[in-house]
Amino acid sequence: MSKDFIAIKNHGEWKSKSFSEYLKSLPDGRYKITISKSDKRTLAQSDWFHAVLPAIKDALRGAGFNDVRSNDDAKEVVKALFFKKEITNGIEVIPVIKGTSATSKLDFSARADEIIQWGREYLNIDIAPPGKQFEFFE
Repeated sequence: MSKDFIAIKNHGEWKSKSFSEYLKSLPDGRYKITISKSDKRTLAQSDWFHAVLPAIKDALRGAGFNDVRSNDDAKEVVKALFFKKEITNGIEVIPVIKGTSATSKLDFSARADEIIQWGREYLNIDIAPPGKQFEFFE
């Protein structure tokens, strides 16, 4: 049995409730837990991301977002929705869009799942998950 989690430590606080909830749900017994820093996303993840952008672009245009004219425009929309973080000084909050290339493997995997779900629910398109063989026909 093995399960991957994304846990982000920011300003001394862990941002993963699912990890502690999962640990509580395990039956009594001995477990080996390995913690390691996540590496940057893989080339396969990068290839997947850029391969799905044309379908996302077309679906956004079909939904009336006519200013989305290129794959780069579609990428900016996806980044704004799924690759954002907030910076705060304790009083004010500034939203910041992160670059996708520095995203960790695990974090990108979670974002990919969100993008697939968003595509299905909002854009009414099916996006194959990373690692699955798929082809685009024009």
